[in-house]
Amino acid sequence: MGNTILVTAAIIAAAGAAYIIARNRRMPKVYTLDNIKEETIEGTITLDDIVGLFKQQSLNPKEDTPFIAKGDLRKFFSNVKIDKEGYKTILVGTYRNKKEECNPLILIHAKDFDDKIVEVFGNENLVVLS
Repeated sequence: MGNTILVTAAIIAAAGAAYIIARNRRMPKVYTLDNIKEETIEGTITLDDIVGLFKQQSLNPKEDTPFIAKGDLRKFFSNVKIDKEGYKTILVGTYRNKKEECNPLILIHAKDFDDKIVEVFGNENLVVLS
């Protein structure tokens, strides 16, 4: 009888652990922007400016996926206040595929986005660049 209770308890504990692990795998990772570099531009940020930022990073195209983001990103980033009054803000970063890790590079506040950036975003807040 005692062994049956122990086996039953072990099965319940294992099932509970399996459920928690499976649930955590389905939940999106949330990253922090605590120490991100910020820049304010008193003009228009262009797509060429952003491409230049990525070129400075020596990215590995097989491992690093560049992205840009705007708007409400609390789904992906904690401790984030992206907007700056009177400016449009864009987050520039990379996603490291092998490590499943997001690397925010810089938060840029600009008076405006050029037409190419507006076109790239369309109706999206997060866009992967290739």
